[in-house]
Amino acid sequence: MSIIANGRSASLKERNVLVSEYGEVITSSASGIGLPTQFFLTQTGDGTGDCKITGDYSASPVDYYYQAASKYDIHQILIAITDDKAFNQSDYGGIPAGTVVNGIKFFVQPSGGPEIPLLSGKAFTANYEWLAVSSNVYLTTFAGLAQTMSIVFDVTSGYGIPLVLNAGDRIITRFNDDFSALTCQSIGLRGIKYFSNPAP
Repeated sequence: MSIIANGRSASLKERNVLVSEYGEVITSSASGIGLPTQFFLTQTGDGTGDCKITGDYSASPVDYYYQAASKYDIHQILIAITDDKAFNQSDYGGIPAGTVVNGIKFFVQPSGGPEIPLLSGKAFTANYEWLAVSSNVYLTTFAGLAQTMSIVFDVTSGYGIPLVLNAGDRIITRFNDDFSALTCQSIGLRGIKYFSNPAP
């Protein structure tokens, strides 16, 4: 099996990549064995629990986050917003413009260290603002009025390297508005989770 690298066909062995018996691509590095893994941000922080972010958080800020248990290279951040109303540019989903005032903020927090704002500390309060950080913004209309906006923030494509979390590090999203009018909202991570090298 081979892949294209720098305009030529490179074998997986050259790229230090393994393939499992199920055909999954596995990354092998000094960090250990890595598997493609997706996590949702939740209030528990370990990928479990409810990933639906549709509460009223206007009284006080609420964090949805993921805390890495081992090295995790985040290649993409996936945001999905679903509502049964029309999505206007200045709305948030179908929530009328001006209702979401504090917006969604992103942070990374090294283990034992301070929070570091991502995306220059930008707070997202309207649909059009996602276009400032990603060209991969899609609006899908299903039967009826239900619509889902999908935002794919491709870290590796945009910056050349993934966002690396080591054990104990967190990626955090903070909410401080009423999102209860949305049908659904979730934020996911797509990347490579590393495990220790197996004993020889």
